Amino acid sequence: MSRTKEFDINKTLYETMLLFWEKGYSNTSLALIMKATKLNKQSIYDTFGDKYEFFLKALQMYRERTLNSVEAAIKKDLQSGNSTLAILAKMISPLGQQEGFPKGCLIINTSLEFNKEDIHVFQEVNKMFEGFEEHLSYVVQIGQERGEITKKFSLEEITKILVNAFKGLKVAERMGDSVSSIEQVVNITIDMIRL
Repeated sequence: MSRTKEFDINKTLYETMLLFWEKGYSNTSLALIMKATKLNKQSIYDTFGDKYEFFLKALQMYRERTLNSVEAAIKKDLQSGNSTLAILAKMISPLGQQEGFPKGCLIINTSLEFNKEDIHVFQEVNKMFEGFEEHLSYVVQIGQERGEITKKFSLEEITKILVNAFKGLKVAERMGDSVSSIEQVVNITIDMIRL
C-alpha cells in the first residue's frame, strides 16, 4: 500500500515557483529547493520529477495564476467603469506588483535564461505571451470601440506595441530602473495609443 503525501503539493509547487522566479533556473539547486520546501530528495522526485520537470510545472502554475489574475482584474476594472487606457497602463506596468513577489516576470526571466531551442520551456513562454496578448487585445478593442484608443494603428499593431513595452518594462524593473523612469515609459506608451 502506498503512503499518502504528507505535504500540500500546490503549496510546495508555489514555494518552488517563487524560488525559481527569484533565483532563475540555473541558480536554483536541488538543495535550495529541499530547504525551501522542507522535503527530501526522494519526495521531490516522486512527486514532481527532476529539477527540470519541477521547473516546467512551476512555469505552468505561474502562467495559469498570472493569466487568471489579469483576466479577473480586467473584468473588475471594466465593471468599475475605468478607462481602457488606465487598464492597459496597469497591465504593462510592473509597479503595481504585490509586495513579497520577486522583481520582474518569471516567464521573461526564463526566456532570457534559456536557449530558444528548449522546446518545452518555450511552449510555456509562448502560451503565456499568447494569453497575455489576448487579454491586451480584448481591452484595446473595447478602447477603440469606446473612442478612447486611436484607430490610426490596427488592433494587432497596438497589441504588439503594448506587449513589447511590457517585456521591456519587466526587464527594466529587474535591472533596478527607477520608478520615475518606468512611469515615464508607461505614460509615453499609453500616450502613443490615446485618441
